Amino acid sequence: MILNHGQTGKDYNIAGENEWENVKLVILICELLAKILGKEKNYFKHLITFVEDRSGHDRRYAINCDRLEEELGWKSHYNFMESLEKMIKWYVQNQDWVNNLEEEKKK
Repeated sequence: MILNHGQTGKDYNIAGENEWENVKLVILICELLAKILGKEKNYFKHLITFVEDRSGHDRRYAINCDRLEEELGWKSHYNFMESLEKMIKWYVQNQDWVNNLEEEKKK
């Protein structure tokens, strides 16, 4: 849509308009993973480790996609929760791919 209808030289931000605090998102991922694997809801939460913020840490990440919506009529077709669960299921079902990636990082 941007390539075919956007104006040359303009920036168009693509965003899901779904702002989350990092810790709440990590907790949600843990809960969804537990659900997918048939575990108790809090099964993975003990794995969360809190660390000191790095110097210059951003307090908020937010992308404004108003121009994309207003000028080009764009709207997201995806539901965040459904898409997140689908993505987690993919990773669970594709452990060979994940393991190969980990092996490549070690090289």
